[in-house]
Amino acid sequence: MELMNVEIKYISYLYPKTVVAMCLLISCIFFSCNQSEQTHIDRLERQYIDSLVRSQRGIDSLEKIRDSFIAENNPYGLMVTCRVLGQCYRSDNRFMEAIKCHKLGMEQALLLSDTLELIQALNNLGTNYRRLGILNDASTYHYRALSFCETLSNKTDKFAQKQRVISLNGIGNIYLTLDNRQLADSIFRVALQGEQQLGSALGQAINYANLGSIFESNGQGDSAWTYYRHSMQQNQKAGSDLGISLCHNSFGRLYEDDCLWDSALMEYKASYDIMAGSKDSWHWLEPCLALARVHLKKGDYSMSYAYLEQAKKAAMNIGSLEHLAQVYDLYYQWYDLKGDCRNALDNYVQSRVYTDSIMNFKNLHHTQNLRIQFVSDRHRDEINVLERTYEDERRMHNYLLITSLAVILFAVTIIGFLWYFLYSRRKMIGMMKQVEEARSNFFTNITHEFRTPLTVILGYSRLLEDGTVLLKQDLQAMGHYITRQGTSLLNLVNQLLDISKVKSAIGNPEWRKGNVIPYMHMLVESFQDVARQKRIELLFLPSQNTVNMDFVPDYFQKILRNLISNALNYTPDYGKILIETNLNDNVFEIRVSDSGQGIAEEDLPHVFDLFYQGNKENMKGVGSGIGLSLVQKLVM
Repeated sequence: MELMNVEIKYISYLYPKTVVAMCLLISCIFFSCNQSEQTHIDRLERQYIDSLVRSQRGIDSLEKIRDSFIAENNPYGLMVTCRVLGQCYRSDNRFMEAIKCHKLGMEQALLLSDTLELIQALNNLGTNYRRLGILNDASTYHYRALSFCETLSNKTDKFAQKQRVISLNGIGNIYLTLDNRQLADSIFRVALQGEQQLGSALGQAINYANLGSIFESNGQGDSAWTYYRHSMQQNQKAGSDLGISLCHNSFGRLYEDDCLWDSALMEYKASYDIMAGSKDSWHWLEPCLALARVHLKKGDYSMSYAYLEQAKKAAMNIGSLEHLAQVYDLYYQWYDLKGDCRNALDNYVQSRVYTDSIMNFKNLHHTQNLRIQFVSDRHRDEINVLERTYEDERRMHNYLLITSLAVILFAVTIIGFLWYFLYSRRKMIGMMKQVEEARSNFFTNITHEFRTPLTVILGYSRLLEDGTVLLKQDLQAMGHYITRQGTSLLNLVNQLLDISKVKSAIGNPEWRKGNVIPYMHMLVESFQDVARQKRIELLFLPSQNTVNMDFVPDYFQKILRNLISNALNYTPDYGKILIETNLNDNVFEIRVSDSGQGIAEEDLPHVFDLFYQGNKENMKGVGSGIGLSLVQKLVM
């Protein structure tokens, strides 16, 4: 009793308007220590009043019955009517009327010394104040209800057990609002266990949803999904439209956290449609604001604005500061994305005003949290045991999870190293094979290219050395052959040196500027004799007669000569070679085409490889495999 007096004095200092209610609570405690749990009303009269009140379908009819009981001075009828009528007011978002009605019912329960009805009135008042965000009064009423549950002589009564669980659920929600998730988790688990013992599907659904919200706040999405699905199953079992709607909201938030906008919209729309036919604007506002928020994130500004307008109107009607803060914050984001800085600023300021109002309440709530914990000392031992058990289980679970993850990570790391080692080894072996093959091909090809002209030169030189050739015309022919083979050998060496020079960037090319078309005419003309000997038609068809550009004559000559020589080698007799030019976007293009059989598809990737020679069967000429590689280097 002394403890309660100290606590009430503290509350009355913070909220003078609640002094009368607190005095009633003190009187309630005093009388409850000496009176029975049930009021001594005739059983038949009780049954009649209960059935009369339950048969009423609307607020108007309940108000008429309440007024008649006041006129008749019937405290029991007034107490029962106020309990049901207050719940109807709350469902209709008329919270102040609900508080007034439940306080009147609490006064009647005090007069009749009906502890069970008193507990219901206290829990209803706690719920009303929680909806308004006044957590200090909410905690006071819920803890008073829990205290009376502990004083009941018959604690096995299902009705008493249910009211105890409702008190615990209300207290858990208060701790959750104060962001004391750990303590809220412990209380919700006690409440869930109580609902399971009672076999209440709706009660289990509520506590599963509360536990899911804690996991969601902690960023544990998988656990949140598990508890929300349990909640949905129990709500469907209980046939609770409100519970099903809240579960759709929870699913939508989880999808929204994962940026799955369409799935989130589907869940929020399902919740919105369920609550649209209800008068419960408080719970309807959540999916309405969520739809506005997700449409805004998707860039659907018209749909977002439409839902915002609906939410603003509803939030103003019920006077919800929390929802109005969200509404104006979304308006601020909407105008900011539209580039309307003035309206964005106005709505941001309005949002901060409502947010600051809420935060002022929350600062006070944080101070009141100390008082709540002081009052709950008698229940703390039980909660601490549950917390320790839960913490041990969670610690063991985390330990096993971390150990498993460490083993898996170690195994994955080892497998990764082995795979990388084998991959690197296989790659190195492949590179070594390629190098060896390239070196072998190089020596084979270069030996062949040097061997032919050297063999001819040596053969004629031996003839000259033996002195068997005496005629002047024979000597001249041998000299011609030796000179031609030497020139071929020298060209081969020069091409190798050119490739080496281009690859190592040795030397400074001599750039010239002028009309390149006449220069090309001269180069093509130098191949006309060779083409006529092979009975090949060689044509040069430039698209323009004048193309002034910067070019290196030596490079240009080698490029064109190699291309034309390559075409002559692979064009059969009576064939045709066409050389064309085109100037496109300051890029000068040279195209050399011939009527030969073309390059095989399997040879295309290798035509610019040094010494690469494709299938030359039935070809008259045999190239060195150097020319096209040199052309590529000069062009690049």
